[in-house]
Amino acid sequence: MTEQANKPVVMPRPTAWNNIDTPSTGPVTARTPLEIDLYTSMRSPYAYLAMDRYVAMTQDYNLKINLRLIYPVAIRDAQFFLKAPNYRYLYDPHDMAREAKFRGIPYRWPVPDPVVMDNKALKVADHADQPHIFRLYRIGALLQLEHEDKAVAWIHRMFRLIWDGSTDNWQDLISGALDQVGLDGAAIEARAAADEGKYLNVIEENQIIARATGHAGVPNAVFRGEPFWGQDRIETLLWRLKLNGLTKRPGPLAAPLG
Repeated sequence: MTEQANKPVVMPRPTAWNNIDTPSTGPVTARTPLEIDLYTSMRSPYAYLAMDRYVAMTQDYNLKINLRLIYPVAIRDAQFFLKAPNYRYLYDPHDMAREAKFRGIPYRWPVPDPVVMDNKALKVADHADQPHIFRLYRIGALLQLEHEDKAVAWIHRMFRLIWDGSTDNWQDLISGALDQVGLDGAAIEARAAADEGKYLNVIEENQIIARATGHAGVPNAVFRGEPFWGQDRIETLLWRLKLNGLTKRPGPLAAPLG
């Protein structure tokens, strides 16, 4: 191999990062809130553990979340768990449960798992044998395109149903959760299923844009092109938003959900 071939491929610094230390100067009000793009995955426990805090921020501050689903890593790379180091199976599950206890958030690995896979052989089922994840994601993409004002509320509800351990049949509650946020659940389900290719293409586009921000993990909140990856970067994000003129909504701060 040549020396050139041995060099790692380094992603160029996103140009959006050039101006992050220059605050925006526009007014921040209920009508003109600051906006973030939130890239998240409905199979990520860390994304679930972050969601209450993101929603609370929209209740406390003049902030709008543009929610963008990206696929779980098991769908993006079916070989990921075969290649992952052993500590992923030792530390991560412990840390997920510990963080949930620390935050006072109910937590259990989902039943059923949103991604169908053989956990012993670490083999991910084919697309045709995945009844849950693509159903969730085509609905999420439809909301992104056509009912963006409902997307955060629905996904917040679904995160709870999937992850809080209160049910073993969250998949039967998807349509009802759409009804609860003011949509016609049956109609949304039918439209999303009838044009699955269109809506799953939206997810693919989300992933391309997420990678271009400088981080493809979840949860990844992007403000003015700057990524804030991880549920442990929410306070840093809030600091950055305040530097850019973030203002509070009237009334008391939202109580944390637990």
